Amino acid sequence: MKVKENVEKEIKKNHILIYSKSYCPHSLRAKKLLESIHRKISEPKVFELNLMGSEGEDIQAYLLERTKQRTVPNIFIAQAHIGGADDLVNLHNAGALEPMIVSRSRIYSKINKFKKIQENTDSSFLIFLLIVIVSAIGYTIFRRSKSQQQLNLKEKM
Repeated sequence: MKVKENVEKEIKKNHILIYSKSYCPHSLRAKKLLESIHRKISEPKVFELNLMGSEGEDIQAYLLERTKQRTVPNIFIAQAHIGGADDLVNLHNAGALEPMIVSRSRIYSKINKFKKIQENTDSSFLIFLLIVIVSAIGYTIFRRSKSQQQLNLKEKM
């Protein structure tokens, strides 16, 4: 169970995540391709499963269960499973990899900033802030409807 929790935590935490093996030529190809893209927001987080002992084997077993992919590299971008090296190369050749990394990076970083604010903020403060915002919207609607009623009265006179 701990392996599943750790993998899921890493997928959520890292924008670009690669589960790899240090000797695997496909893993090396994927890492080099991602390294060649300079506009990405963050560098890939790489776990070399063969250097992690039995934990690496457990992670690979969980990844097989989660992704139905037996081989490495196992690549995730913005929490989405991309697949392996061939899938990554196909995305790159189609011109879709770089825009996907850049656009997902911006969205992902904003979500992460919001989550950090949320984690560091007391929930009672967030509720108070929500009440203030809703009250301001309600007051604005009330004032506009009141102004509209006054205009309607003037037109009738």
